[in-house]
This record gives sequence, C-alpha cells and structure tokens, in this order.
Amino acid sequence: MLTKHGIGALMTRKTVLFVPVLADRFVAKAHERGADAVILDLEDAVAPDSKIAARNALGETIDLLVSRGVEVWVRVNNTRELLGGDLAAAVRAGVTGLMIPKVERVLELTTIASEVARLETAAALPKDKIVFCATLETPAGILAASAIAAAPRLKALALGGEDLAAALGIAPRHAALRGPGQTVVLAAAAYGLESWGVMGSVANHTNMGRFAREVRLSRALGTTTIICIHPKQVGVATEMYRAGEGEVEWAASVVREYETAKARGKGSVSLHGQMIDEPVYLRAKRMLGE
Repeated sequence: MLTKHGIGALMTRKTVLFVPVLADRFVAKAHERGADAVILDLEDAVAPDSKIAARNALGETIDLLVSRGVEVWVRVNNTRELLGGDLAAAVRAGVTGLMIPKVERVLELTTIASEVARLETAAALPKDKIVFCATLETPAGILAASAIAAAPRLKALALGGEDLAAALGIAPRHAALRGPGQTVVLAAAAYGLESWGVMGSVANHTNMGRFAREVRLSRALGTTTIICIHPKQVGVATEMYRAGEGEVEWAASVVREYETAKARGKGSVSLHGQMIDEPVYLRAKRMLGE
C-alpha cells in the first residue's frame, strides 16, 4: 500500500479560508468565519512592494489568531528571493502548516523540509511539528502529482485551478479542471493525504449558486477540503458537506448491520437490496465522522 496514514484515515478539515496578513479587518474577524483553518497569505494576496511588511506582521497575527482558537497555516512565496525569509518568519509556535505554492518537483519539498527542520530546532519546537500542503498549479506540477505526494511532511495536495487555467490559456471552469482535479485527488488518496481546492473558480465570490455547484461536483469527485477566498464561500461549502438526514440514517444502518454480520463471521450483508462489504462500511463510517 502507498498510503502514509492508512486507508480510511478521517479528513478533519472541510474548509480553509485565505486571509491576507495585512488586511486588518479580515484578520480581526477570521475566528468568526466558521472555517476549519485559516491560511495567512504572504503570496498572491500581497502586492510585491508589501511582501516584507506582510512578513514582518506575520508573528503578531499568528499569535492573535491562535489565542482565539484558530488553526493557522501560512502560504509562503515559493521564489528564491522570498522563500527563505518567509520560512524564517512562519516557523514558529502556533503554526500548524505551510502551504507551498507552484510545486513541480519532490526535491522542492525535500529542500524546504530540511530548512524547516533546522528552524524548528532553532526555535525549540517539536520535531516535524509543522506539516505541508503542496499546491499543484502548473502543468508540470499536475503531471508530477503522484511523485510529489510522497514528499516528507506532506498533509495535503491542493489544486491551484486559477493559475493552472492561466497557464493553459483557458477559463477556470469545472469541465476544464475536472481532469487535473481528479489527478490531484487520486494522488492524495493514494498517500492518505487531504485533497484541497475546487474544480472550478475559487475567485468566484459573487455567484454563490455557481460556487455551490462547483463545490458539490468537487466533493463528488473526492475533494476533501474546499479552499475559500471569501467568508461567504465558507458557509456555502460547509452546507454542501452536511449530509442529509436520510444519508445519515443510511450510514448508521450500514455500520450497524455490517458490524453485526462481521461478528458472526460474515464478510458482507444485504441491506435494502444493496450488498454491504468493507468499502461500503468504511464510506459509511466516514460519513458519520467515525
């Protein structure tokens, strides 16, 4: 098996919300948005001439959000000029993980992991405390997805649909991003990782009907965690995750009947005209959050 964390490992994050470090009014309310984690952004949401100011403000912002019970990630700039300084500012107590954009090779993550290990030691943090999400947003990154998924410290793979669409010269529509998105989902699932993103346009924060459809389609194809750039998107994505009452009842009956059958030495059981075996049982348990 290729999985790092085992088949059926539960995915705890359903939504993650980007917050620009220098946007004080968004930072002030980040803990009220209902996202499972906040990604403090040093990359695309920060103008080039504000990069250093954003990095300098990072520590105080992390401390504030952590004090309010927020799980904090940091998206760094994956460029030679900025990466080292960003890592030095982001590797600190309270940070759960780093989002590494535009990853195309395993070697990038291996090199970053070595530097993070050095910084953890210098800051007296627990070894391997900080995990990574690698964003695949170029054709080369998508084609290398299965190799990248084996990198150290990796907790998630993310589809960077907007940048990928720009690289391909197409609009970031579901029909165009479904194939690359499934590649990311499959690579993540093979290694027991979370799969982040939307197979569509995450930049769409006005047409919530369209965003809801893209979230629903992404979820149906295996995306575990929806990336949001606007607070309104968090509520829409969360609603898409809520199983209907009938689905919960179905899952509970599957778990009950299968465990009863297994206790009697049977490997499967028929329920409502459907054969229930181990994969169906695991899917039901996941739906129930077990």
